[in-house]
This record gives sequence, C-alpha cells and structure tokens, in this order.
Amino acid sequence: MAGRDEHATSSAEDGARKARNIMMATRNARVDSPASVRSAEVERDFEFTGADFARIRELIHRRAGISLSDHKRDMAYSRLARRLRACGIDTFKQYLDRLETNEDNAEWEAFVNALTTNLTAFFRESHHFPILAEFARHRQQPLSVWCSAASTGEEPYSIAMTLVEALGEHAARHCTVFASDIDSQVLAKAEAGVYSLEQVKALPVERLKRFFLKGTGSHAGLVKVRPELRAMVNFGRINLTDARAMT
Repeated sequence: MAGRDEHATSSAEDGARKARNIMMATRNARVDSPASVRSAEVERDFEFTGADFARIRELIHRRAGISLSDHKRDMAYSRLARRLRACGIDTFKQYLDRLETNEDNAEWEAFVNALTTNLTAFFRESHHFPILAEFARHRQQPLSVWCSAASTGEEPYSIAMTLVEALGEHAARHCTVFASDIDSQVLAKAEAGVYSLEQVKALPVERLKRFFLKGTGSHAGLVKVRPELRAMVNFGRINLTDARAMT
C-alpha cells in the first residue's frame, strides 16, 4: 500500500510540474509577442509614431480626398519612407512640416502619388461598356466622355475602343475621351500607351490586332496603342477636390 501511495504521489507531482511548465511557456509566448512587434518597428529606418500617421491621414484627405484606414499604416510608412530618403530628411515630422510650410511645394505631388493606389484593367466592370455603346449609337452629335480616374490608361482606352466598335472608325474620330487622374506618374504611363502582354491577355485577338501594335526586338513582350486610338484620348491631371480645377 505504501509503495502504491508513493507512486501515486510521484505521478501527481510529475503532472503538476508539467502543468506549470505549460503555463510558463504560454505566459512567455504572450509576453514575447509584443516584444517581437516592437523589435520589427525598431528595425525601421525612421521612427513612425501614431501621431505621424494621423497627420498623414489628415493631410492626404485634405489635399486629395483620399481616406486612409488604420490598416494602411504600414503601406503609408513604406511608401513615404522612400520620399524621406529621396529628400534627405531624417524624420516624418520634418517631412510633414516641410509639406505644411509651403502649400505649393512640389513635394506635394510626390506625396499624393506615393499614397495613391491604382487598380485598373482593360474593360474592367465589363457590363458598363455595352450600355455606353448603345448610348453612343443614339446620339445625334459627337460624343465627349470623361474618365475621371484614368490611372495608367486602360479604362479610357477601353472607352475609346468601345466608341470605335459602336460607331465605326470615321464617326468615332470626332468623339473625345478626356482622361484625368490626380497621380502624375500613372498619367505619364497612360499617355505613352505601352503595355505588357500580361496586361492585355484578357482582350480578344481581334481587339489586339485592331487597336495595338506589337513590339519587336528590344520591345518584344510589349504592345502599344495605335496612333488612331491614342488621338481620341486627351490626358490631364485633375484633383477632384480642387474647385478651381473643376471650373
């Protein structure tokens, strides 16, 4: 009986030790997690506080009407950290002070470009284009269409292609597509009208042949919008929150 009691006591003690070890491991994991987060933040090139992010959110909303949610904090850091390096500035506070000191500062354009997210594709939201084609066919005068968020040009060129297909080459030549965006960098790409084969892979072969030139040699793997289609589209930078630009 005594032997069995001692064995039972030993087993109970072993069980208690294992339970304590598990609890300690769990407790340590909980303590280490925030430390890991802090360590990742320390590794950043620049200090980035909650106040810095709040200022960025306020400035980009005031300047461009863009609302940054809380989960965009890391995105804002990574994109604007490049601007700090390019400007030779040591802190986000100094960078944001520089912007606010001069409302006409050329850096504002780079600031807005950095925080603009551009999601686009040829014939994106494809159900809209048959409606446009039907509308164009019933117009008695040349049509003007404004694409207010042109990005890298896929959508305004899609509009132009739709007008050509609906009206024919001659009539469509009298139509105009005005394509605007707040991001000057994407507008430059749109004006060039050059795209990778990956970007046009969803287009039917007939459209590719009709509206694009295929690159050769050093331009292999690229296509370029044909001059006739390019001539239908006028590009310009517009900030939709600027009342002066809308008059």
